[in-house]
Amino acid sequence: MERLISRLGLIAFLSAATAMPAVAVDLKSAYLAALSYDAELLAAKAALKESEEGVPVARAALLPQMGYSTQKNKAETTTSFLNRPLPDVDSGRYDSASSVLSFRQALFRKSAWDALQGAKALAGAAEEDFAKDIQDAGLRVVSSYLEVLSAREAVTLAQNQTRAMDAWLTLAEKSFKTGRGTRTDIEDAKSRRDLSKAKETEANILLFTAARNFELVSGVSDEKIPDTNPRLLKAELMLVKNKDQWLQRIEDSSPEIQSLRKQLEAAQAGVAQVQGGHFPTVDLVAARQYGKSETNTTVGTAYTTDYVGVLVNIPILSGGGVMAQTRQALAREERVRQVLESTRRKTSLKRTDSI
Repeated sequence: MERLISRLGLIAFLSAATAMPAVAVDLKSAYLAALSYDAELLAAKAALKESEEGVPVARAALLPQMGYSTQKNKAETTTSFLNRPLPDVDSGRYDSASSVLSFRQALFRKSAWDALQGAKALAGAAEEDFAKDIQDAGLRVVSSYLEVLSAREAVTLAQNQTRAMDAWLTLAEKSFKTGRGTRTDIEDAKSRRDLSKAKETEANILLFTAARNFELVSGVSDEKIPDTNPRLLKAELMLVKNKDQWLQRIEDSSPEIQSLRKQLEAAQAGVAQVQGGHFPTVDLVAARQYGKSETNTTVGTAYTTDYVGVLVNIPILSGGGVMAQTRQALAREERVRQVLESTRRKTSLKRTDSI
């Protein structure tokens, strides 16, 4: 976060010193382009959408449920009398059918309610993670943008040094011809010139790498980055006023800390959800059932049954599974709590180091 604030301060700093051709891309434009191009950020956006959809998925367990099933068969039944000396009775082939239209509404489901709270907390954590991903994308854009400008200056400096070494070599050769120089001066100038060419080649490679990194993040060619005029730079734009206030704001609004707080809420809801396995569930149920020759004893008859009632399910014994899951959820909660505390301490240390 500290790096983001300091580097984003360069936006105004560089904008004032940049010659802007018609097709130029300033730092702000590069950042906006990265928001719709950077693959890492787009993946984070998809992860956010995935977490947000977990809320309606969890809520669905508390909403009305309806279902319909139907079945049609061709059947043949033979009846044998085991305790009476009667001949077998063959009913012949006949059609059988059944259908059920059912409705269920949860009245009390503690686990489902706690699962919904956990899903909301995880969605909140995903939002904070996405905010951090946006900051990271901004850092990648700013870093790659500045690396291109720095690499360009390095190439220009290396080219100037090479020209200077060429001039020195020419002067050494002329001095040797007039008898005022030595062969050693010529060889020394050649070695310096060759070293300058090597540095120039290295600078060009670094520029190529920086350009590729910038295009990878923003999808924009580095050729559209305008050159910076150092004489137009305004250093006062880089000053951070009320530094202590800024640093406190960094700590309070850190997406990483906020995400971990939401994750802790989700872990606590997970504990409550598992413990809900000890509680009964109560549902309102209703159904309409239709049957035609559905069983061996109802051949040749049809019936329709409507009912409305309350279904209560009381857990009695689960082999200790609920208690084991509770201990597991408590351990998960403690892990998230300690990660949050560690992150708080590291953020506080960074704040102290920055001051």
